[in-house]
Amino acid sequence: MLALSIRQPYAEFILRGIKTIEYRSRGTRIIGQRFHLYAAGK
Repeated sequence: MLALSIRQPYAEFILRGIKTIEYRSRGTRIIGQRFHLYAAGK
């Protein structure tokens, strides 16, 4: 399964539904698929 790495506190905001959009400098191909969310530290 695919994984997406996001730093804290943004990972928690996404899981709580506070942050609904993630902008990235590099595109991702994980659109419309299930994936793991990896909460990286600072």
